Amino acid sequence: MGNSGQRRRRGLGILQRRSRLHSGWRNSGANFDNWAIEDVQISGVVTVPEIVVEQPVGVSLNDGVSTVSFGSVAGLMSRTFTISNTGEADLTGLGITIDGANAANFTITTNPTAPVGPTASTTFTVQFSPAGLGSRSAVLHIGSNDLDENPFDIELIGQGVTAGQVFESWFPPKVTDHGPLSTPFSDGVPSLLKYAFNMNLAGPDAATMA
Repeated sequence: MGNSGQRRRRGLGILQRRSRLHSGWRNSGANFDNWAIEDVQISGVVTVPEIVVEQPVGVSLNDGVSTVSFGSVAGLMSRTFTISNTGEADLTGLGITIDGANAANFTITTNPTAPVGPTASTTFTVQFSPAGLGSRSAVLHIGSNDLDENPFDIELIGQGVTAGQVFESWFPPKVTDHGPLSTPFSDGVPSLLKYAFNMNLAGPDAATMA
């Protein structure tokens, strides 16, 4: 009986040592009632999305740094933004918000489509309609599941002007007569008509009228 009990205890010890070896568990108590994980390794490939924002196409913007200008506007002006995904997982959860001093002057007129797969892209459009004269600004936020650019922030700026100011700014420096009905090049085409049809104001434009 004595030898049998000794063999059982010795066999249990072997089983316990093997358990620690093969499972990666360590006995931290005399009666094997306290356990801790030791040297556990987990390996695998994790794919993530990567957002890229362009405005205009081909000009990449930097999160929290870039500014998009709508210029001097008397009525409405729109800018189209492109969102691309250069990562290896779908870009999801796209949501756009605008806040800041003059947020009401900037409106999302076309929303992006999600998800955006790897190498794919989508677009959205922002319209600027100044409610008054002078500088206008806001901040646009693009929410997504990008790991380090969520949200992607872009400053929006624009200038509210009158239609007359826009017309005045259209003249090249060498044209001193800014009258809407004037014909500074004696080509029979009033300046206002040239402006309306985006014709050549740098010289005679009779051929364009034909």
